[in-house]
Amino acid sequence: MTTDSIDLELPAAPEFAGTARIFAASVARQFGAEEEAVADVKVAVSEVCNFAIDSSDPDGGKVRISIRPVEGKLEFEIEAKAESLSESDYPEEDTFGNLGQGVVLGLFPDTTFTELGEHLVRTAFKVDLRSSGSSV
Repeated sequence: MTTDSIDLELPAAPEFAGTARIFAASVARQFGAEEEAVADVKVAVSEVCNFAIDSSDPDGGKVRISIRPVEGKLEFEIEAKAESLSESDYPEEDTFGNLGQGVVLGLFPDTTFTELGEHLVRTAFKVDLRSSGSSV
């Protein structure tokens, strides 16, 4: 088991959402995730980035994506500025913006939303990897 991660930090701006999706998808593919899982990762990352963009200060916030292999899975942690994303807010009030939190939970039911303080929220989910292992 390794604790090394692959990280990317981007401004919470619309022009960088595509970069975040491509980064997440590329890492998932490189580690052997199925294409269906890669597509789900892209949607989940898009939802988190879109909310970060909508919630960012006028001078801009940041989105940090950290990806690491953990016991046959790929763990994604996305930190972004947000008002509140606690699981207790779902489904009565989806504070992730429209249907975003529900979409992420629908794709990855074990997703966790952790408030880190100062309106910083970590969204974490895991993706199964193929049994053949990673090529990295």
